[in-house]
Amino acid sequence: MSEIHVHPDGHIYVRTPSGNYADTSSNFATDFERPIPNLLVGANERIYTQNKRHAFMGDGNIIDGGPMPWVEGDEIIADIATALLLQAHRWADTEQALLDEHAAAKITAQTAIES
Repeated sequence: MSEIHVHPDGHIYVRTPSGNYADTSSNFATDFERPIPNLLVGANERIYTQNKRHAFMGDGNIIDGGPMPWVEGDEIIADIATALLLQAHRWADTEQALLDEHAAAKITAQTAIES
């Protein structure tokens, strides 16, 4: 069973048998190469479970349902492998940038000590 959960805290979760994705809405837009689908007015959460439910919620209460099947949601779920790969590359780039910054700071500190 696959699911998309737009959480009220701004994170997006895409859960599938072939992998799980969790990130912010801005990173979702980068990794899935599409903006996060809009919520209904008054909703702060969406849960779409393929072939089972498509609920919009406001403050924990179901306020409406979405289309079944939800074509855009099914496309997002189908793109999970690519999105996970893009996310992993983004994380690796971030980790490398942090390591580079740390190495530069270490060299600067060592140079200051030797001066």
